[in-house]
Parts: sequence; structure tokens; C-alpha cells
Amino acid sequence: ALVSLGQGSKAGEVGKIGRHGLGFNSIFNVTDVPSVLSRQSVLFLDPHVKHLEKLGASAAKPGVRLNFSKKDLRSAWPDQFQPYELEGCTLSSGNFEGTLIRAPLRREKSDISDRCFGDPEVQEMLDLIGKEGHLWLLFLRRVCCLEVVDVETGNVLISHRRRDFSPERLQLASSVPTAQEAVLRREAGQPKAAAQIERDYEVCSEGEASVAVPLHVSGKQVESEAGRVFSRLPLDVKSGMPAHVSALFWTSADRRTIVLDSSKDLEGWATENRRLLE
Repeated sequence: ALVSLGQGSKAGEVGKIGRHGLGFNSIFNVTDVPSVLSRQSVLFLDPHVKHLEKLGASAAKPGVRLNFSKKDLRSAWPDQFQPYELEGCTLSSGNFEGTLIRAPLRREKSDISDRCFGDPEVQEMLDLIGKEGHLWLLFLRRVCCLEVVDVETGNVLISHRRRDFSPERLQLASSVPTAQEAVLRREAGQPKAAAQIERDYEVCSEGEASVAVPLHVSGKQVESEAGRVFSRLPLDVKSGMPAHVSALFWTSADRRTIVLDSSKDLEGWATENRRLLE
């Protein structure tokens, strides 16, 4: 499922966000060779077998799994494996009780995508995380923190945290420096916490749908939130109400909108989406 777009293993599991068959494959929007490290192994994926053929990757098996409990990968390829040593991960220990996902940003056009990432694109990504990152936590059940960290200094540059006060009430706390604050922090040479924004929501879940109503905001002056449609994560669709609405809608391939065009509805997705909206 990791390298077969739209062929996920959860297609028949109602209530699972992975049933849409996109899942991990969305990482190829930004990288050509993602990798996943957990326990004693690190797995590299190379769908077009452009980089890992010498290590045994093939069109039939476009991935390579390395066991760092048996081989000193850090000494063999220091530039490649040094970035994994964070969040308590030490390759020399031979085991990491967690999961790290690495996505080296694409710098040149490739067979996978023409989208490349230079400094402007990276800044655009950071701006998006700062502006909308709190919403990514709103309807997720297992993720409660999103941070952007400078790995060289350990400074937290952007932080969003979810606090559940009750099943019906939650708060999203964000620390996002303005451009001026970021400059002052760099000049000071030390982490100076940005002013925190706290957004409170009332949440109601019934059946397959959930609704979150913004209550009030404390901290910095920010724009009021227009209601949006979510499929666990926000889509580029307005809800038309002063509230956010989430359900497991069938989305377009780019996951920006939901399928509603009945004339192109080959799989019954538009019909299912209209039922959820009603």
C-alpha cells in the first residue's frame, strides 16, 4: 500500500481515514525517496528505482530495508543517517521505540513530480503551518501536538497543541512568531517564546459527522475563522456556517475538495458525500 496510490489496504473499513487509498503516498508530493525508521529497521522507498538499485531495489520491490542493530549505518553513511538522531533516537543503540519519517525535499524535477522546493517554497510551507496548523489537530483523534523545530539549536519555531477539557470542549494553543518576532529571536541568539494564541471550540459528534464551533480566541488579535469542511483534515471547501464540519468524505485526488459531480460518479462517491452532507 505504501507505493500503490489508491490501493490502500483499508478500502473496506468504514470509519478509517485510510480507506481512501492515499495515505502515506501523499508524501511523494514533496520527496522522491521517503524513509521510515522504527525499532531496529529503516525502510527507504524509491518508486522509480533511481537511487537504490545498487542496494537491491527493483521495479517489483522498489524499497530497501536496513537493520541498524546489525550494521553501523551511521559510520558507513554519516551524511545519510545523522539526521535520524533526534527525538531520543541513537542508531548505535540498535533500537528506537518510536517512528521517524524522513522526507528530503525535492530540489530538482523528477519522474515523480515537477514540484521542487527552494527557500521560497520552504518559507511558504512554514507560513502555511503557522497559519493553519492548529486546524490540522481539530478532528484528529491520536495527534495532539504539531511543532516545527530547528534541529541545530533545538528551538521550537512553531507550536500547535490540542487540549481536551471534555468530550465537548477543547482548546488549540498556538505559538507562531510574526516575521518581526522571528527576526528579533534570531538577533537575540536565544529562543524567545512568541505570544500564544488560544482558540476554544465546542465539539459535537453524532454518527459519522462532527461539528466544531469556534467560541473565543485569547492572545494575539487574529482573523475570525470561516467554517470549513474537513475529511478529518481541512479541505478547500467552505461549510457555509460559522462552524467546521468533518466526516469521512470521498475527496478529489489532490485532497482539496470533495466529489459531488454525479455525472462523473463512477464509484458512488458523490452519492455517499451528499448523504453525509445531509
